[in-house]
Amino acid sequence: MQSIAIHAPSESNIALQLLDSSHTYPTQTWKLNGKSAIRIGRLDDNEVVIPHQAVSRVHVMLNWENGAWRLINVGRFGTLLAGQSVGQVRIDRDATIQLGTAGPCLRLLLSEKSNEHHGETCEHPIVTLADINESQKQKKVAEIADSDFFQQLQKRARQMREAKNAFGPEETV
Repeated sequence: MQSIAIHAPSESNIALQLLDSSHTYPTQTWKLNGKSAIRIGRLDDNEVVIPHQAVSRVHVMLNWENGAWRLINVGRFGTLLAGQSVGQVRIDRDATIQLGTAGPCLRLLLSEKSNEHHGETCEHPIVTLADINESQKQKKVAEIADSDFFQQLQKRARQMREAKNAFGPEETV
């Protein structure tokens, strides 16, 4: 779990800003003071509704726990913080997240001193979808290839090939 280490706010006050396409200026703001749970996504019954194709119906949950917000990704497109994919992360200070690799950015404002133009932009390095998929694919392939099940499957496939070869070449009719 990734953690941002700065002093936590004393209350569950939070404002969320949907950022423009330059990922700099807010286009919409939600002030959600006193809430202990906030859902963000496309569904109309979320506290923060973002009708964007890269946003899941319920994409992110924010829960107030032990004096800080915990961001939990529940969407299928992922959530990025500082360009890194996160599953769960404790948010102790103002931050900017991106909903999916091609989705909109939200600025999370925890302090009352945060002003309209915060200056922090959505950090998403230029990475192609092919790069992401290749990296994830290589990691998953290594996990699968090292598993006992896969090793047994390979052994059984060798046995079947050897048995087939023992009968000679197949004849076609």
